[in-house]
Amino acid sequence: MLLVGNSHAAMLEHPQIAGRPPSINIAVGGITARGCATRLARLDTPARTDAAVLIIGTNDVARRRRPERPVTGRRFEADVRRILAILGNWSAHVFVAAVPPLGPDAADHDADAVVTFSERLKQLCAEKRHVFFDPFAGIRTSAGGRATTGLFSDDIHLADYVALAGEIDRVVGSVLDGDRRSQQSSERAGVVG
Repeated sequence: MLLVGNSHAAMLEHPQIAGRPPSINIAVGGITARGCATRLARLDTPARTDAAVLIIGTNDVARRRRPERPVTGRRFEADVRRILAILGNWSAHVFVAAVPPLGPDAADHDADAVVTFSERLKQLCAEKRHVFFDPFAGIRTSAGGRATTGLFSDDIHLADYVALAGEIDRVVGSVLDGDRRSQQSSERAGVVG
């Protein structure tokens, strides 16, 4: 299991997900999609993993990066495509989380862009059959870009990363358990893949 992305992924540390050994976490706090793509391209290919989980976008929706501009959105999409291509080569399954919601006082980030950039991630996942999911759904307001609860005083980071790991475990575990059941059925039927 490989964890990739920004501080939200980094703060998960090394959880055990889907009954696998503790995760390898190569996330970096403060990183943007461009920085993540560049960093991954420089790394040696690790041993193939069952799954990679990407959490990205919070730093891309910082107001100083002008997330409302179409060129910023296109650049984000191009960078995420590079990330997904790399992770697709490294992992059997790629899971991409929605952009985490912001606290009510996160004035230096654009809450509307959280929704827009999450939609971009969802579309990119659909193109390559990666799994898009929202482990933050339980704390989002109805508008989606803000959180109802669960943030530190900096209005960016969660108070409970153990709960986030649990949500990731639920989604990833469901997909990987389905694969395992399918493989076991094929083996019982005498089908060799």
